[in-house]
Amino acid sequence: MLRDPHALRADVLGFLDLCRRVYFDELWTHTAPVLARAAHQMRRRFTDEGAEAALLSLSPSSIRLDSPARVVLDKVHHAVVSPARTPLLLIPTHYGAPHLLVKDEPGLPPVVHFPVDAPRIGVTLARSRMLALTDPRRVRLCRLIARQAMTTADLADRLSMTRPQVARHLRTLRDLGLVQVERHGRYVHYGLDLTAIERIGQDVATALQY
Repeated sequence: MLRDPHALRADVLGFLDLCRRVYFDELWTHTAPVLARAAHQMRRRFTDEGAEAALLSLSPSSIRLDSPARVVLDKVHHAVVSPARTPLLLIPTHYGAPHLLVKDEPGLPPVVHFPVDAPRIGVTLARSRMLALTDPRRVRLCRLIARQAMTTADLADRLSMTRPQVARHLRTLRDLGLVQVERHGRYVHYGLDLTAIERIGQDVATALQY
């Protein structure tokens, strides 16, 4: 290792390439284009929108602060990286999703593994979904459309509300991705997206952790 580190590095890379061909070649055929597309999109974002916007897009929990201007990625360890003084490697990962990993080792360029195809659930959206379900009238509405899809007129009759009132509640739930719309001729039926409701707890955990 000490006598010829370059030869050791070549041996390790050769071994990893052999493992890829033997164990992961078929899987890599599907994964490689996804990672290549994510890397291309990130390069375009750097070019079109600038480094700040590109770094902020890496995680729903990333924020911009001033004095001095900087992007903060909320992680457990603390480190300050200046891309103006050292290269910064951004590497897309499919299997690490939804985790955003940051490695900063002395003497090496900082590395950020950013997730590909991860659910983009931010704290704001998760909080808005929970707040939407604190309204008693909205909860009653959700209970009805959880059992079967219903029209605005049907809901107004069942809830003793006006149609505009029902429409406003449905619009709020639909904007938050909690209601599905089905069209049957000239009638529009609204149903509760039970998968989205069941996922609220996990979305909150994901938003807070990653």
